[in-house]
Amino acid sequence: SQKVEGALVQPKAAYANCHWFGEGLARACEKRLGIEFKYNCCVTGWSVQDGRVKGLETSSGSISLQEGDTVVVAAGSWTPLILRKAGVYVPIYPLKGYNVVVPLSEGCCGKDKGGQGALEDGQEVPEKGFIKKENLYVCRVNRKNPVDGKPQSELRVSCGGEFDGWNTQPDPSITASLRREGARLFPRLASRGLLEEGHSKVVCGLRPFSADGILISGKLEDCGMENVFVNAGPGSNGWKTAIGAGRLLAILMAREFLPTVAERDAAEKQFLELPFKPQVFGTQGRVLKAPRFCKVADRMSRTWKVPGVHLETAL
Repeated sequence: SQKVEGALVQPKAAYANCHWFGEGLARACEKRLGIEFKYNCCVTGWSVQDGRVKGLETSSGSISLQEGDTVVVAAGSWTPLILRKAGVYVPIYPLKGYNVVVPLSEGCCGKDKGGQGALEDGQEVPEKGFIKKENLYVCRVNRKNPVDGKPQSELRVSCGGEFDGWNTQPDPSITASLRREGARLFPRLASRGLLEEGHSKVVCGLRPFSADGILISGKLEDCGMENVFVNAGPGSNGWKTAIGAGRLLAILMAREFLPTVAERDAAEKQFLELPFKPQVFGTQGRVLKAPRFCKVADRMSRTWKVPGVHLETAL
């Protein structure tokens, strides 16, 4: 048996798969709210007149805004790149995180090199729980597959991150090191090749870190875009705080845009009853109109293609 050096129990703590969360949220928005998502569509320019955004230029064509329409930029690490096209500087830079994802669905484990039968997941990987060892984070997440309703389970081994611009491709040396650490923690999985490239995969995600580590949420009125709101960051807590950040932004917008005075007053009451100072997360003094800086940043950028990903990295 392995020696246990110590443990920290947090009964109210939770963990989840942010990709599954995002997929579920998108399905709910489409089904319940009738929201339309335009995938593989990039913002290429802004049309701004008299302090308001009148339209957007995209890779799929122009989008015209009607009177009273509002734009929310909530693009995580890509938020500064999008708003830079409007001459607006957002102090966010991505930290690339790594995950080795090992499927643990029934029957996936195959046989080990000695020809033994399929590994029972519970023999080595706990049904629930979270492991932190030095800079390594390990958890198992489970769900019912939304397509066929069958149980779906996976082990995720992750580590810290690296500053590498907006490059989402994994670095081979970091990937190899992460697989070795996973094999050291889970030798039974490793003996069956489940941590190798043929069965597991490495995914990278960009964590939007703001300069002060605090969520940025609010209107860009000081930047000459009074009908544009931003909601991005902070860092690795971004998606964990996404629901709360979205709720805060909804209150901020409701104070101005709900159709009746009574509804706006109700939103104002919610705003005043918040258990924190929402101004802390505001854009004033943090997001700046800086067209010259943004123009220089554009000129100092190189854009190139890597199979399966678009990279834009400032030199």
